[in-house]
Amino acid sequence: MVPGTIDRAADPRGNHSDNSGMWTIDGVLMPMIAKACRRQLARVLNLGWKQVVPLLSLLATVSIVYLFIELTDEVIEGDTQRFDEWVLRSLRHPDFPAVPVGPPWLREAGMDLTALGSPIVLSLVVVGVLGFMLLEKRYAVMWLTLGSTLGGSRTRDSVISLARRPRSTASIGSRCRKYGLYC
Repeated sequence: MVPGTIDRAADPRGNHSDNSGMWTIDGVLMPMIAKACRRQLARVLNLGWKQVVPLLSLLATVSIVYLFIELTDEVIEGDTQRFDEWVLRSLRHPDFPAVPVGPPWLREAGMDLTALGSPIVLSLVVVGVLGFMLLEKRYAVMWLTLGSTLGGSRTRDSVISLARRPRSTASIGSRCRKYGLYC
């Protein structure tokens, strides 16, 4: 068979493979698809940074949301409990688990640092930022900040209620139990 000719006897539906190894339907469809793919690839390669950065940002956002959903699913199923307890136990003395590894000031610094994530501290910072935006007359940004803070708080509460699991037994310090902290 001569390349480029159609041998209809090879397949009654009109599908065949020419000598180039490309499957064609009446010798038209595959070359058209290949040409369209080459055109799209050239178009993607010619994108400037103004087009690539938003696409990469969108890809990163979707990937992070997907990973967060997968991790939440693992936590709900209890698959991360062993890892969590291993991390908590590795930060404590094996002979006396109530005493964390490191100098005493490190424990206090860790407790102070975790306290910064409390709802009270978050509320104080957000109120301060909202007040500043109000003084600067940046109302749109003020409402955006308020909405994203309330939405984030609601999302956090929803995830916490969805992923209810028993507290780890690895932390047994009396002060930690008093405040409900992992110390």
